[in-house]
Amino acid sequence: MQVVSIISTKGGVGKTTTAANLGGFIADAGLRVLLLDLDVQPTLSSYFTLGTHAPAGIYEMLAFNEQRIEQLASQTAVAGLDLVVSNDHRGELNTLLLHAPDGRLRLRHLLPALASHYDLLLIDTQGARSVLLEMAVLASSLALSPVTPEILAARELRRGTLQLIEDIAPYRHLGIEPPPLRLLINRVHPVSSNARLIQQALRQVFQAHAGIQVLDTDVPAIEAYPRAATRGLNATVSWCSVSVNREMLKRLLSQVHDVEREIATVDRMLRLGASTEMVSKFYGLTHQEVALRRNILGLPKRKGRHPVLDEAQDVALWERWKACVAERHVALTDDMAMLALTMDLAEAMSLPMSVIWSAIRNWIDQGLV
Repeated sequence: MQVVSIISTKGGVGKTTTAANLGGFIADAGLRVLLLDLDVQPTLSSYFTLGTHAPAGIYEMLAFNEQRIEQLASQTAVAGLDLVVSNDHRGELNTLLLHAPDGRLRLRHLLPALASHYDLLLIDTQGARSVLLEMAVLASSLALSPVTPEILAARELRRGTLQLIEDIAPYRHLGIEPPPLRLLINRVHPVSSNARLIQQALRQVFQAHAGIQVLDTDVPAIEAYPRAATRGLNATVSWCSVSVNREMLKRLLSQVHDVEREIATVDRMLRLGASTEMVSKFYGLTHQEVALRRNILGLPKRKGRHPVLDEAQDVALWERWKACVAERHVALTDDMAMLALTMDLAEAMSLPMSVIWSAIRNWIDQGLV
């Protein structure tokens, strides 16, 4: 029996939705799956319609070492998918396990009683560091952590979830290896440049990290998951039909292409020495997002300001800029066209883009052209 825990020390990243849908898909493929709801908020326990409701749940299993499947496993309406419900309504298990000699290893010791009945045990956990969470990880052969492509979620991943994996490493002395960690990037908006930046950063950071891997698959931010729970995911009759709005699809694809062009332009600007303020002005990125993008591109951190143009450079830039403005018929009020021209000049003259932009804006403001 494989044991997979769905973990994150940050709430709201999609652990329960991932556990429920993954369990349903795998059961539908013909494997025997048991869902274990360790969250004090029993969302997973109410996700599926229950055909048979077992008299006991997670409290009896962990507090009294209940091992009888017929007492623990409720049967869902999905064939092959069972559930041990969360019924620790007063939140007593954390305290109980904290003071028990085998607290963090109790679930691991109970696994043999389940192994002959199921092919896969999926554990849904609460979004906070706790004894229950550590117990789930120590019982697992694999840990799966959903991560939303947001800067705060990425920080919490490093501060919380990765720290948890490091903290349980001493259990190696008992012959218990921490499970490998797989990161599932969840709720990816198809047209968000910020989401793409953080997604790329996560893949790069953990590319060579032993024991941690970012999965190739990511989960888009769509309404299908909450709607399925609302309308009856496991209904035995068809309750919806699917059609494709071709015009809307074309617009979405066009937006994706626009985002790709935007990212390519931002990268080019940074490589050519654009300032953070320039990138923020034209593309709305925060200082943190610009710093993250510089890190992805492997650009060194800037120290101090760019040098001022000397007289010869200033004259040469003036002449080339005036010629390009005339040749391209660029209006002085067209900032985007002026930005493209600035990039070309920075590339051609090997000067920092921020210095060229500052000089051009100064000439325009002074009315020299």
